[in-house]
Amino acid sequence: MNYWRKVVLFFLACFIVSAEAQQAQPLPFIENPTIKRMAERYASEAIEVSKSRFGVSLNYSAESINDVSKILDKLHQSYVARKGDMMDEEVMLMSKSFGSYIGEVIRRRHDAEWGTANFEGQDFPAVRSRAGLVYLPWSRAASRIVTGPGAALADDLQTLVQR
Repeated sequence: MNYWRKVVLFFLACFIVSAEAQQAQPLPFIENPTIKRMAERYASEAIEVSKSRFGVSLNYSAESINDVSKILDKLHQSYVARKGDMMDEEVMLMSKSFGSYIGEVIRRRHDAEWGTANFEGQDFPAVRSRAGLVYLPWSRAASRIVTGPGAALADDLQTLVQR
């Protein structure tokens, strides 16, 4: 599949897949240890970037999700200031890093698992909660960077763990 089609599908997933939508129709999910290892590496990168670029120390606590929200808001401001000219590769890298960090907080604090979720025939890295709710943290992070603040990331975490 061509690169731009993947990017379009990735961002489409950001806007369509939500916890509320999944209550009626959960996304198909397959646990994947390779995704887990990759997400752990990307999460480590997010910790390094947050410290070096934003002066924020992340520690995998539930409270640190608020710090990630602020970082993603700053990335959105940069995206807007550049009139959407932030390179797709930079958006994807930050989405993978901070999305993986969010997913790792969910996995470590709430016994979730990494894998892939299928949306419109395309597999996306995802986290599945104990209750079976599937969350696309990379897509959620990308959405925050490109479209700005919406529902708080901490609210996403609450939805995932309350079910």
